[in-house]
Amino acid sequence: MKTWVSALMVVAGAGLAVQACTQSLDPSGSLGAALGVNDSGIAVGWTTTGSNGPRRAVAYRDRKVVALQLLPDDVASEALSIDDQGWSAGYARSAAGVTRAVLWGSTGAISAGALQTALTPTSPGSHLVAAATALSTTAQPFLLIVGNEYQNADFSGNARAWIYHPAIVARVYLPGPPGPCVPPVCTPFVRLLVNDVAAPGWAAGSVQLDAGGTDRPVRWEAANVFQYLPLPESKTAVVAGVATSVNARGDSVGYVDLYEPGTMRRVQPRKAVLWPADSPSPVVLESGANASYAAAINDTGTIVGWVAATNSSGEETHRAAVKWRGTESPVFLEALAPSSTSEASAVSNTGKIVGTKNGRAVQFE
Repeated sequence: MKTWVSALMVVAGAGLAVQACTQSLDPSGSLGAALGVNDSGIAVGWTTTGSNGPRRAVAYRDRKVVALQLLPDDVASEALSIDDQGWSAGYARSAAGVTRAVLWGSTGAISAGALQTALTPTSPGSHLVAAATALSTTAQPFLLIVGNEYQNADFSGNARAWIYHPAIVARVYLPGPPGPCVPPVCTPFVRLLVNDVAAPGWAAGSVQLDAGGTDRPVRWEAANVFQYLPLPESKTAVVAGVATSVNARGDSVGYVDLYEPGTMRRVQPRKAVLWPADSPSPVVLESGANASYAAAINDTGTIVGWVAATNSSGEETHRAAVKWRGTESPVFLEALAPSSTSEASAVSNTGKIVGTKNGRAVQFE
């Protein structure tokens, strides 16, 4: 089933442009999501045969769905990103419940040898996920892989961000905020997550300093220098946030939340944010009174994500995929309408945008 609509509209009452140009990536119409895309237009993500069925990592190439390789005892998998060399990062889970990080090559085959050994958990209580890859800009380029080690199979609880460095053929933990003790004796945080990596070694994510606490956005420079990203100031609310993506300049994007102290009730809709590498202050991206979320930024500065309508209680009702250019108003890739929901998940440096619409993998332009 092919869906292709091209139009330019204005959201009623909002004055926001809508550039609707959406193509299904899966001719079968199966449930799924496109979570990453490279400059060649190859997208990756997952598909499933039912709303409660196991997910299977796939690549979307020329409107064909290609299943990525699994080991014989794997029962579920997802591909979360793909780089311009064709490396896809994600995870696979075995029937025994062991989650290991996986790197698939351009043919869809699982990486082997020392690399896969480094991406396999070394203890039963460890679950690994590879989040993203990037090629270094050194004289002899090498592949950087980042991901997270979780305490629980559902990715809840304590977690540590890691990076794979081929020079030492091992995973090493990314540094966290300074604290009163030195790992592995103890750590001054409970969750340190990395969501993205870009050449020449920028990485972005979040840290939670105590159980049940709020997230703070973070960035790493040169893959090892920890930095807090600034949050918008508020005299009356607790401000939290997460960095979801970073580009080669070091520009990061993500979102911020404002909570009422004590009750931790959200006091305003979630807002998409840009942290420019050359500015000390965050930029809240334009979305009017709607909630918003920035999922990815490419090297040219194009940002993609979604904008959501909210009800009188502040709860999201439906979402629409959007893109931003800096502080400009968002361009809607789908109309913000109750009859449909969509999200943009990734954008390549050539401007290819993928995500989901009504629970299915799509390309927006």
